[in-house]
Amino acid sequence: MLLNQTLLIATLFAAPPTSDQVKAVFDYHYQGQGQELVLADVVLCKTIEKKDKARKNDCAETYGSSAAKGDTVLVYLTGVLPKGAKAELMIQAVHEGVVRTTKDVTLEGKYIRARTWKGFGLRKTGAWEFRVIQGSKTIRTLKLNAS
Repeated sequence: MLLNQTLLIATLFAAPPTSDQVKAVFDYHYQGQGQELVLADVVLCKTIEKKDKARKNDCAETYGSSAAKGDTVLVYLTGVLPKGAKAELMIQAVHEGVVRTTKDVTLEGKYIRARTWKGFGLRKTGAWEFRVIQGSKTIRTLKLNAS
Protein backbone atom coordinates (compact mmCIF):
# COMPACT_ATOMS: atom_id res chain seq x y z
CA MET A 1 0.00 0.00 0.00
CA LEU A 2 2.75 2.44 0.95
CA LEU A 3 4.64 1.60 -2.25
CA ASN A 4 1.54 2.36 -4.37
CA GLN A 5 1.07 5.70 -2.60
CA THR A 6 4.74 6.56 -3.11
CA LEU A 7 4.51 5.73 -6.82
CA LEU A 8 1.37 7.85 -7.15
CA ILE A 9 3.03 10.80 -5.44
CA ALA A 10 6.15 10.40 -7.60
CA THR A 11 3.96 10.40 -10.73
CA LEU A 12 2.03 13.50 -9.66
CA PHE A 13 5.13 15.46 -8.67
CA ALA A 14 7.72 14.27 -11.16
CA ALA A 15 11.09 15.94 -10.90
CA PRO A 16 12.06 18.23 -13.75
CA PRO A 17 14.44 16.75 -16.31
CA THR A 18 18.13 17.08 -15.66
CA SER A 19 20.30 19.48 -17.62
CA ASP A 20 21.81 16.52 -19.47
CA GLN A 21 18.36 15.23 -20.49
CA VAL A 22 17.31 18.65 -21.80
CA LYS A 23 20.61 19.05 -23.64
CA ALA A 24 20.19 15.60 -25.24
CA VAL A 25 16.77 16.60 -26.63
CA PHE A 26 18.13 19.91 -27.95
CA ASP A 27 21.12 18.15 -29.54
CA TYR A 28 18.86 15.55 -31.11
CA HIS A 29 16.55 18.16 -32.62
CA TYR A 30 19.20 20.60 -33.82
CA GLN A 31 22.05 18.21 -34.72
CA GLY A 32 20.43 14.79 -35.22
CA GLN A 33 19.91 14.90 -38.98
CA GLY A 34 19.50 11.42 -40.42
CA GLN A 35 17.91 10.07 -37.23
CA GLU A 36 14.32 8.86 -36.82
CA LEU A 37 11.31 10.10 -34.89
CA VAL A 38 11.37 9.63 -31.13
CA LEU A 39 7.72 9.19 -30.24
CA ALA A 40 7.05 10.72 -26.83
CA ASP A 41 3.36 9.96 -26.44
CA VAL A 42 0.30 8.59 -28.18
CA VAL A 43 -3.11 9.09 -26.56
CA LEU A 44 -6.75 8.60 -27.47
CA CYS A 45 -8.09 12.10 -27.24
CA LYS A 46 -11.64 13.48 -26.98
CA THR A 47 -10.84 17.14 -27.63
CA ILE A 48 -7.97 19.32 -28.80
CA GLU A 49 -7.37 22.62 -26.99
CA LYS A 50 -8.21 25.55 -29.27
CA LYS A 51 -8.70 28.56 -26.96
CA ASP A 52 -5.93 28.56 -24.32
CA LYS A 53 -2.89 29.96 -26.13
CA ALA A 54 -0.42 28.22 -23.81
CA ARG A 55 -1.96 24.80 -24.51
CA LYS A 56 -3.19 25.32 -28.07
CA ASN A 57 -3.25 22.06 -30.08
CA ASP A 58 -2.58 19.92 -27.00
CA CYS A 59 -4.88 17.03 -26.16
CA ALA A 60 -7.33 18.65 -23.73
CA GLU A 61 -9.23 15.53 -22.65
CA THR A 62 -8.40 11.85 -23.10
CA TYR A 63 -10.48 8.70 -23.32
CA GLY A 64 -10.08 5.99 -20.72
CA SER A 65 -10.73 2.39 -21.65
CA SER A 66 -14.19 3.04 -23.08
CA ALA A 67 -16.18 5.32 -25.37
CA ALA A 68 -19.66 5.44 -26.83
CA LYS A 69 -20.65 4.19 -30.25
CA GLY A 70 -20.70 7.24 -32.52
CA ASP A 71 -17.87 9.05 -30.71
CA THR A 72 -14.91 10.36 -32.66
CA VAL A 73 -11.58 9.24 -31.25
CA LEU A 74 -8.60 11.46 -32.03
CA VAL A 75 -5.33 9.53 -32.07
CA TYR A 76 -2.90 12.22 -30.85
CA LEU A 77 0.84 11.80 -31.39
CA THR A 78 3.73 13.89 -30.13
CA GLY A 79 7.47 13.42 -30.43
CA VAL A 80 10.84 14.84 -31.40
CA LEU A 81 12.47 14.83 -34.82
CA PRO A 82 15.69 16.33 -36.07
CA LYS A 83 15.13 19.82 -37.50
CA GLY A 84 13.91 19.55 -41.09
CA ALA A 85 13.17 15.81 -40.91
CA LYS A 86 9.84 14.14 -41.69
CA ALA A 87 8.35 10.94 -40.32
CA GLU A 88 5.73 9.12 -42.39
CA LEU A 89 3.41 7.00 -40.24
CA MET A 90 0.08 5.23 -40.58
CA ILE A 91 -2.68 4.87 -38.02
CA GLN A 92 -5.01 1.91 -38.32
CA ALA A 93 -8.40 1.67 -36.64
CA VAL A 94 -9.12 -2.00 -36.00
CA HIS A 95 -12.53 -3.26 -34.86
CA GLU A 96 -12.80 -6.78 -33.45
CA GLY A 97 -9.58 -7.77 -35.27
CA VAL A 98 -10.59 -6.31 -38.66
CA VAL A 99 -8.82 -3.23 -40.07
CA ARG A 100 -11.58 -0.68 -40.76
CA THR A 101 -9.56 2.42 -41.66
CA THR A 102 -5.94 3.36 -42.31
CA LYS A 103 -4.83 6.99 -42.39
CA ASP A 104 -1.43 8.41 -43.31
CA VAL A 105 0.21 10.84 -40.89
CA THR A 106 3.27 13.04 -41.31
CA LEU A 107 5.21 14.54 -38.43
CA GLU A 108 7.75 17.25 -39.26
CA GLY A 109 10.77 18.54 -37.38
CA LYS A 110 9.86 22.21 -37.74
CA TYR A 111 9.79 22.80 -33.99
CA ILE A 112 11.29 21.04 -30.98
CA ARG A 113 7.98 19.21 -30.46
CA ALA A 114 6.18 17.62 -33.39
CA ARG A 115 2.51 16.72 -32.96
CA THR A 116 -0.51 15.77 -34.97
CA TRP A 117 -3.77 13.84 -34.68
CA LYS A 118 -6.25 11.94 -36.81
CA GLY A 119 -9.92 11.30 -36.05
CA PHE A 120 -11.72 7.96 -36.29
CA GLY A 121 -15.46 7.44 -35.88
CA LEU A 122 -16.58 4.54 -33.71
CA ARG A 123 -19.37 3.25 -35.94
CA LYS A 124 -19.68 -0.10 -34.19
CA THR A 125 -19.79 -1.33 -30.62
CA GLY A 126 -17.08 -3.66 -29.36
CA ALA A 127 -13.31 -3.76 -29.04
CA TRP A 128 -11.32 -1.14 -30.95
CA GLU A 129 -7.57 -1.00 -31.36
CA PHE A 130 -5.56 1.88 -32.82
CA ARG A 131 -2.14 0.98 -34.24
CA VAL A 132 0.58 3.49 -35.02
CA ILE A 133 2.77 2.01 -37.77
CA GLN A 134 6.14 3.20 -39.02
CA GLY A 135 7.31 1.34 -42.10
CA SER A 136 6.19 -2.24 -41.51
CA LYS A 137 6.50 -2.07 -37.70
CA THR A 138 3.71 -1.32 -35.22
CA ILE A 139 5.28 1.10 -32.74
CA ARG A 140 2.25 1.76 -30.49
CA THR A 141 -1.12 0.16 -29.90
CA LEU A 142 -3.97 1.68 -27.90
CA LYS A 143 -7.27 -0.02 -27.08
CA LEU A 144 -10.74 0.93 -25.98
CA ASN A 145 -14.20 -0.57 -25.95
CA ALA A 146 -17.18 1.15 -27.57
CA SER A 147 -20.65 0.56 -26.16
